[in-house]
Amino acid sequence: MNNKFGFVILHYLSDEDTQECVESILQKIVGSSTTSVEIVIVDNFSDNGSVERLETLYEDNSCMHFIKNKENLGFAKANNIGYKYCQDNLKCDYIVVLNNDTIIDSKNFISQSIRDYETLDAGVIGPDIQSTKDDGHQNPVPHVIRSREDVNRERRFLRLNLQLCRWGLYDFVRVVKYKVLRRSRPIDNPLSSTWAEPRMHTQLHGACYIFTPLFLREFSLAFDDRTFMYLEEEILYDRCEEAGIKMIYDPAIKIYHKEESSTDLLNKSTKAKRIFRLTNLLDSLDVVETYMDEK
Repeated sequence: MNNKFGFVILHYLSDEDTQECVESILQKIVGSSTTSVEIVIVDNFSDNGSVERLETLYEDNSCMHFIKNKENLGFAKANNIGYKYCQDNLKCDYIVVLNNDTIIDSKNFISQSIRDYETLDAGVIGPDIQSTKDDGHQNPVPHVIRSREDVNRERRFLRLNLQLCRWGLYDFVRVVKYKVLRRSRPIDNPLSSTWAEPRMHTQLHGACYIFTPLFLREFSLAFDDRTFMYLEEEILYDRCEEAGIKMIYDPAIKIYHKEESSTDLLNKSTKAKRIFRLTNLLDSLDVVETYMDEK
């Protein structure tokens, strides 16, 4: 059976990043596999001519598809549009949702994904994601919000930091906390040291999800579209756990992640970026809480 893979890339403003991502698919996958591949670029209402430049660049490539949103829909809703297009219009068997600031580095991407599905019954597969900023490995990800108590603790923390940001005290408090009082900084990902080991039933980083036929049969949408941005990883884990679908980390598949290129373009100042992030985290936390209610 010749499985068809659909790659959904969410584009916003940075055509250089998106082009580099597309070229990695064309070179590492299309150029080295007989599997049918479709690439869907979902533009989140870029207004700088970047998506038009991409359309011109790839106008002769039949595997390229462009969808232009009429407003910025955020991460979940926009990616769901690409997911649905792959599922309903292109009849893809596997759907890969990729950040546009990622670069695929594995020629075995297709074969290993199929193997994980057929031998491990994987519903969602996460590759080894290595940051180009600090060389850190971003998978697997710890699942930290497990209860209403966790939600409330996180909400208090986010609200406090948002207020400090608005008052212009965020950096001052961090200096006092970590340099004057010498508090130890939290580790961003305590599981990063285990990146070389495969992991079953784990939360996965949102820069790349490989959705297998098992997931496609269960879900008509990849993400809960009540969020704009952030905590999609926590929510996807909860959805899969509720449906009894395995999320598997496979370090045999490798990509690189440049991180937050679109957010950097959207918000120039550090303060604006922090407020944007904290505000959307609080909104997404409300959605996470609904899964606590349902358990």
